[in-house]
Amino acid sequence: MRRKYEWDVCFNTKIKKKFKSRVSEWLSKNIGKARRDNKKPDWIGEGDWKLLLEYWSSGAFKKKSRAGKKNRNSKAGKESQYRRGRIPVTAHVERLTKELNRPPLKIEVFDKVYVPKSGGPQHV
Repeated sequence: MRRKYEWDVCFNTKIKKKFKSRVSEWLSKNIGKARRDNKKPDWIGEGDWKLLLEYWSSGAFKKKSRAGKKNRNSKAGKESQYRRGRIPVTAHVERLTKELNRPPLKIEVFDKVYVPKSGGPQHV
């Protein structure tokens, strides 16, 4: 069953941005799962699957993959990882604005979303 949604045109930009974000997240998650399971999903054509397999076995992909793994596992990488789950930064900015009764400073937003709740590296 297809659903049809309508909204005021003044929301087009925000809705397109949110849609692209959700699609990107879904696509990344599902293609990653297909790669890990080495199983072609029904929604990917044979030709596209072969191209993906070729890319994943290429030196360029393996180099990027190693670099990403190294960065994720580095101390610096762990210190600056986003730590607030699926809540977008904009929602944290709104919450901080209400909490502080003023727009938060960039460093306050950074501390909120990147510094572990248990403490950790702090700005001076």
